Amino acid sequence: MLIDVTLKMTSKMFVEVISSATQFFPGHIGTHFDSTNQEFPLEYMERQGIVFDISNIEGREVIASDIDLSLVEEGMFVAFCSNYSETVGYGSHEYFNKSPKISFDILNELLKRNVCIVGLDFVRSSKCRLRRLVKKFSLEQEPYVIENLCNLKTILNGKKVAFFKACTFPMYYEGFTGNPCRVVARIEKE
Repeated sequence: MLIDVTLKMTSKMFVEVISSATQFFPGHIGTHFDSTNQEFPLEYMERQGIVFDISNIEGREVIASDIDLSLVEEGMFVAFCSNYSETVGYGSHEYFNKSPKISFDILNELLKRNVCIVGLDFVRSSKCRLRRLVKKFSLEQEPYVIENLCNLKTILNGKKVAFFKACTFPMYYEGFTGNPCRVVARIEKE
């Protein structure tokens, strides 16, 4: 079964985002990843994925003991389902300023495991932390962080963690700081 986890953008949403954002950067609307001045590797288009349900965590950062990091393997697409994009609504002031936060210790562990992509159903608030860790580990390439996913609860299907095949299709942009993409999850029917 295929599940589109890309945020569907309407023209109304586009206008709301631009009007509520303090800054607007082309490529940073809807489901996208921040460009790392490297071309998205074609082998990243299909990755083994895992999604963790973090929707019950409010008022604090998500920490390593909240999820089972032993399930994360090298090269994976690791997604976090807060259900934030569905409950708060994409584009609002609250969405951009009060989104969930992933702790330094989780980012550290994901980099140690050399994951390729981190998927969030909210806006990343840990960019500076991630860049510091990339330098610490002397990584040639930081993992891509895809923001503003949706429908991750459908993959979980009532579970706290679920595996899937992540298919990521980025636009072929050059010179932009953000790159829109479409992400589709393939899951086996139970």
